[in-house]
Amino acid sequence: MAEGTIKGKIVLITGSSRGIGREIAIAASQKGAVVVCVARTMVDVEERGSLTETVNKINSVGGEALAIACDLTKSEDINNMIRKILDTFGRIDILVNNAGIYTSGLIESVNLDDWNKGISLNLTAPFLLSQYCIPSMTENGGGTILNITSASADRYDKKHVAYSTIKSAVNRFSMNLAKEVKENGIVVNALDPGLVKTEMNNFYEGGDDPSTVVPAALWLIGLTIKNDFSGNVVSKKDFETTWP
Repeated sequence: MAEGTIKGKIVLITGSSRGIGREIAIAASQKGAVVVCVARTMVDVEERGSLTETVNKINSVGGEALAIACDLTKSEDINNMIRKILDTFGRIDILVNNAGIYTSGLIESVNLDDWNKGISLNLTAPFLLSQYCIPSMTENGGGTILNITSASADRYDKKHVAYSTIKSAVNRFSMNLAKEVKENGIVVNALDPGLVKTEMNNFYEGGDDPSTVVPAALWLIGLTIKNDFSGNVVSKKDFETTWP
């Protein structure tokens, strides 16, 4: 199954100021997509990476990108962000739900605020973003939604009972949503990137460079419903071996 084209597509990528999201955004622009880069702030004062840097990098090599600051834990912010994209480009073709945080600690040490924030950013935001993007995708004949998940979703990961539980829900959400929107021409899959060295999980030793996620991610966001590859939870390490 060949990689589909994303040239000219409007691609919304959350958490694209750094890490995996940043690499997917840059790579998608190089394939001719118009990329909307979303994260909490335009400029990070701690210089860990910023939306401004991502968009400048894309524009410097002739790509087209728009940066929008958005707090994905706030439904009003998400709604306003979607409206801005639709007002600017008229549609959204591809959604990559990449933004996330770790909610770590043994069960007795996880407070309710952290638990709720983990659910809000890792699960509720993808739900709302999908809900808001699906009408545009349907109106324009289809689209693609890619949710970034984790291997923690189906195994015990010490001190990550909350994170593992939430990512399990992301997987179930992805599989069920794929069935629900198939008739709308919309593809939905979830990608486990494996251990990737990012700021979010810098407490782990080792890890692949975020750029290693790009080939699998580009293939998945290039799918159309005609490819008949939807409702899957797949791992980057198995790309081009056990899947597609």
